[in-house]
Amino acid sequence: MASAPPGGAPTDPASRPSFLTGTATTATTTATVPSPPAAASESGSGPGVDPLGVAADAVRLSGSGVDASFGAARAATDFGFGIAALAIGGTSALLARAAGPANPVSKALDHVADIVDIAHDVTTASQSLGLAVTQATLEAAQQTLALAGAQGGELLRLAFGAEVAAALLRINGMARGFTQPLEGYPVTALAGAAQRWSSLQRAALARLQEEADEDEAIENVRLPAGSEKALRYAASTMGSKWKAGLINGASFRASTEAARRVREAHEHHLGAGDEALAAAGLSTDAEVVLYEHGNRSVYAPAHLVAVDYADRAVYVAIRGTASISDVLVDLMCEAEPYEMEMQGLSGHAHEGMLRAARELSPTLSTAVERGLEKLRRGDHSRELELPGGSRVHVRAFEPAEGEEQRPPPKVVLCGHSLGAGVASLLAAEWRQGRGFRPPGEVHMTCFAFACPQVLSAQLAESMRDCCYSLIVGDDAVPRLSLATASDLREVLAILADNDIACADDYEALKSVAQAGLGKDVHRLCPPGRLFYCGGTAEAQQLGALVVGTTDMDELVVSSDMLAVHMPHRYLEAVRNVGESDGGPLYIDMRNLIVSGDVDG
Repeated sequence: MASAPPGGAPTDPASRPSFLTGTATTATTTATVPSPPAAASESGSGPGVDPLGVAADAVRLSGSGVDASFGAARAATDFGFGIAALAIGGTSALLARAAGPANPVSKALDHVADIVDIAHDVTTASQSLGLAVTQATLEAAQQTLALAGAQGGELLRLAFGAEVAAALLRINGMARGFTQPLEGYPVTALAGAAQRWSSLQRAALARLQEEADEDEAIENVRLPAGSEKALRYAASTMGSKWKAGLINGASFRASTEAARRVREAHEHHLGAGDEALAAAGLSTDAEVVLYEHGNRSVYAPAHLVAVDYADRAVYVAIRGTASISDVLVDLMCEAEPYEMEMQGLSGHAHEGMLRAARELSPTLSTAVERGLEKLRRGDHSRELELPGGSRVHVRAFEPAEGEEQRPPPKVVLCGHSLGAGVASLLAAEWRQGRGFRPPGEVHMTCFAFACPQVLSAQLAESMRDCCYSLIVGDDAVPRLSLATASDLREVLAILADNDIACADDYEALKSVAQAGLGKDVHRLCPPGRLFYCGGTAEAQQLGALVVGTTDMDELVVSSDMLAVHMPHRYLEAVRNVGESDGGPLYIDMRNLIVSGDVDG
């Protein structure tokens, strides 16, 4: 169903009307992609290069080049002969009007035009023959190499490495299988179908809004305390220059203000991580333990770990999509089996983002342990410049004599978009004691902004005790998965055919489109407790809705579905909705006991 209306949602999803009922199943087409050869594993460049594989890839590449070259030649031929025919025919017509149709020059030009047409046909036939012979030769060579055991993708491995090549081959096979059912439809027909579907979705959403306004069980809530700070930490991973400043808006004023804050941090001889925090608008006295502003590998997006002494917390922030490697992780969207042994649950997870979480886990867990040790010892010392130019060393949070025992330290994971998906899966891993089991009592929570669909419904629901997912308006990313994209594909195909009785019936059309989902395509959901905010300031000021795990199970086609995904739109929503007085829920990583409170 469409996104939740801004009017409200039940506090307990089980007791509310069915908003955004996303229990759809839909047919889909998947492609079987051969595994890369053992000689070049995904984790490295492999022991050698397969010369037959290189030759096979070269032949395939040549075939594409031949098709493009002959296509260009044919277009040039048609264009040249067309110009000639137009010039000859036009001149003949002018003379015929001036001197009569029987004048000898016009007749001669008509004969020349006939000869030009014959020459055009002969040239086109020759080109077609040449293309056919060349394609047949290349196809024979390709078949010979295949019989000799040549493996595809070797040129990709040479150019980009085994890891990237494997991802590209998987994505290419999946994309070709996914788009194949739509190949016979004109683009104009699909665009018209998308417009019709958007109108049907809007009408259904309006009806749900009316029902929600009359339901007294639906209430609006505020966001968990600390949401804005977590979002700013997530934004800091975009870079220490101006990019992190985009959290305040994509404007000249916002970027110059971010640059000013970075310049001030630089003048105080702070590091690149501190400058990134400054660019994102974080003025808290935090100490950066680890800052990686680029991709260490395909499955290792940029990240930052900082000790926030004011919150007595270690923040772990992971960057959203900002590079080609990040896009590959996004597109590795098939569902991988996933177990939560401590909860006795099994299901599926987003393959690419789970792999990224597991690859980052050793590095981040080491950095978090360092940060927790600093919090325990209270050994934070920094030289600060006071008004007048004097400097002083500040030691943070030294407990005074008789002071009560400080609360346990916290680990706060956060991210936006891809970063939210990886952060939430990292929380799921650490929650199981995989890769990180800190000594003593440590509480953990996760803020996931615009989080993609990364866990199957039961697993996502089990994360409600330690993960908060914020979704704004019609944002496509929290609603996008291979399953929901398949749903939309089927709807567009049905509407483009324009010959079924239910084409104007939203519910009937949805049921037809969701007739059955392929066995190897699994539905995923955003994780944890889901807070939905309307896409406008007016709707956001009413508060957020706590919606069910499966309520974001349909892509909403609208003009704002991409623009609303930007970090500054999420910051606007957080500020408009406001934060609750109660703190967020934290889970004790030592014994999985939930503590804390939250409004809603």
